[in-house]
Amino acid sequence: MAKAYEDILIIPGIEVSVENGHLIILGVEECPTHPSSIERVIDFSKERDGIVVIPHPYRELGIGDTSEDIEADAIEILNPHATQEENKKAEDLARRINLPSVAGSDAHSLQEMWLAYTKVDAKQEVDDILKAIKNGRVKVASTKIAV
Repeated sequence: MAKAYEDILIIPGIEVSVENGHLIILGVEECPTHPSSIERVIDFSKERDGIVVIPHPYRELGIGDTSEDIEADAIEILNPHATQEENKKAEDLARRINLPSVAGSDAHSLQEMWLAYTKVDAKQEVDDILKAIKNGRVKVASTKIAV
């Protein structure tokens, strides 16, 4: 599919199931072994220079307040499948633990693409984008959700 959109940079990554929810690793092209603990996923990511994003922390399969105790690089604060209250709790969490905020469409179909996304202040290169996310040079955006 990427070949049809040559002007779009694809960031490699994976959403990983852990004991009490999900984590996203960006910048890697392989999967950690399963079942995975949060600690193993964090170590896996660090060993490969990936970054860890906590997706939808207060939605189903989110790790919730456990997020405060792990070494993540960013928190998803805007997810179109989360309620406004769940997104607000995620935003409050990101502020409280001083992590950059990102958005994700959590798309499972073409109709769900671009409902929420992250604007990144970076060159169109994977490494620069990953650094920008870690450094908070990001802004959440949406085509359907009031931001």
